[in-house]
Amino acid sequence: MQLDENNQRSWEPVLKDGQNPPLQDFYYRRLVNGIPFPGNGVNITVDAVAGRITNYNLNWGNYTFPAAAGILDGAKATEAFLKERPLTLSYTQIYSPGGPERGKIQLVYQPLGDPGQPASDMIDARSGQFLDWEGKPITMQPRPYRFNDIAGNFAEKEINLLGQAGIFGEYGESFRPDENITVVSLLRAMLMVKNGVWVAKDLNDEEILKRARNEQWLQEDLAAGDSVSRELLAKFVIRFLNLERAARVEGIYRVPYSDAASLSSASLGYVALTWGLGIIKGSGTAFEPGHTTSRAEAAAVLVRSMVVKP
Repeated sequence: MQLDENNQRSWEPVLKDGQNPPLQDFYYRRLVNGIPFPGNGVNITVDAVAGRITNYNLNWGNYTFPAAAGILDGAKATEAFLKERPLTLSYTQIYSPGGPERGKIQLVYQPLGDPGQPASDMIDARSGQFLDWEGKPITMQPRPYRFNDIAGNFAEKEINLLGQAGIFGEYGESFRPDENITVVSLLRAMLMVKNGVWVAKDLNDEEILKRARNEQWLQEDLAAGDSVSRELLAKFVIRFLNLERAARVEGIYRVPYSDAASLSSASLGYVALTWGLGIIKGSGTAFEPGHTTSRAEAAAVLVRSMVVKP
C-alpha cells in the first residue's frame, strides 16, 4: 500500500502553528506489482488525543490484474497523449467563489484536441489509444463523421446530416456511397435514428436483427449481410413510420409507374405510400422493385422518412 499524502479532510479547525488536528485521516492506496490501483485502498481515522483508531474502512476487491508487460514507457505514453491533445496556449477563466480572482481570465497551457473530436484523459498502456470510461478505444464510440468520399453525390446533403449524427460510421471517415447497403447496416441506422446512436453502438449484428424483429421492421427471413431491394426498402420504411396497417389494405392504391403491373398486391400499398410521401420515387418512370439499394440511396430515403415521421 501507498500513503496518499494529499488526502485530508474537507474542513479543519483553525490551529496554532505547531499544533496537530485532534482527528487525523489517512488513506492508503492499493499497489499491485508496484503499480497504484486508486480504486482500492484503506481509510483510517485516528483520534490523536485519545490515541486510538475511530474509523476504519477497507475497500479491497478480488480482481485479476493484467501483467505490466509490453507496455509503453512514460516518455512514449506522454508522446502518444500529446500527439492527440497537445499542450495549447489558451485563455481560461479562474473561478474562486467570493474571492478577488472570480471571473479572472488567465493565459494557460492545457491539453486540447481538435474541435468536435472526442477527448479522453486515459490511454491504453500498450497501444497508446485513447480509451473511454468503459475502457474501449474512443475511436469506436459514436462521434460526428465527416465523410471524405461523398462530394458531388446526389445524396451528399443527407449523408452529411446522418454523419454529423454519428450514423453510418462503419467505415470511419469513408461512406462508400455506391456500395450496396446491407440489411443490418440499414436496420442499425434506423435504430439509431429512432433511439439515438448510443443505444445501438455496442449491439452485434444478431442483436440488431433481433431488435428490428421486435420493432416489426424485419419480418422476412434475411441474413445480416443480405442486400436490400427497393421493394424491401419500401416495406422497411413504412414499418418504421408505423404505417403498415394502412399499407396492407388492398384494392385502394395506384402508382404512376410503368412497371406497376409487376408489383405484387402485397407490396403495392408500401410502394404507393412511399411514392405519395415523397420518400421513394423509383428510377424515373419505373419503380424497379428488384433494384439493389446503394448506401447513398438508403441514406437519402432514411432522411426523407425522418421529415414525414409522425
